[in-house]
Amino acid sequence: MHRLTTINMSETAKKTKVSGHQTFAFRYGWLEKGVNAIEEFPQVFAEEEAIVRLGVGKNMVESIRHWCHVAQLIEEDSAPKPSGSQPLRVTPLAKKLFLKPAWDPFLEDDASLWLVHWLLVSNPRQGTSWQLAFGHFHRPDFSKRELVDFMKSFAEKHSLKVRDASLMRDIDCLLRTYLPIRSGTRTAVIEDTFDCPLQELGLIQASPDGEFYRFAIGPKPPSPLPYSPSH
Repeated sequence: MHRLTTINMSETAKKTKVSGHQTFAFRYGWLEKGVNAIEEFPQVFAEEEAIVRLGVGKNMVESIRHWCHVAQLIEEDSAPKPSGSQPLRVTPLAKKLFLKPAWDPFLEDDASLWLVHWLLVSNPRQGTSWQLAFGHFHRPDFSKRELVDFMKSFAEKHSLKVRDASLMRDIDCLLRTYLPIRSGTRTAVIEDTFDCPLQELGLIQASPDGEFYRFAIGPKPPSPLPYSPSH
């Protein structure tokens, strides 16, 4: 099943964020690129040359940092530094997934995609619309407006000030994260494709007219892990 029921809603509210992705769903190669950059240069996202190091535009640099944070692949390094700065570090799990010897650095196995999805919607430090949609929005069929209204009601209940326009952009990004690839089939992984790898999971389906959506609720076929569970 894809729904989460163990997220504490009040705790999620304290850390809810509906921005940071710069309207970009993460693309093929982005998570790997962010993890490798932080492993080599812990302060890369604070440097002006991050655009050159990562090979993407300024907004995309911010988006890569956001997605790596939310997916629990990087974190702030708590060790004090003489300069007073606080660089980032790669989490132990991200090292095993992306760094040599890596489990599945290009996210070619569905099991790795499920892992990233779970990390994304279960982050205990940063609540997002992804957590709310998959953990608390208990409607199998919905329109974009209905999901926005649910998020707005959540924000009002917990005294969060969020603009409708921000919520709409967040929901647009969420849908682009999970809607199936347009071609309908998996093709060779191209780093610069606009598609998000999580679209491979088919967790959200769109109606033919594009006005309504459906969560793909129910058991999913097993996918062999590309690595040992004992790790």
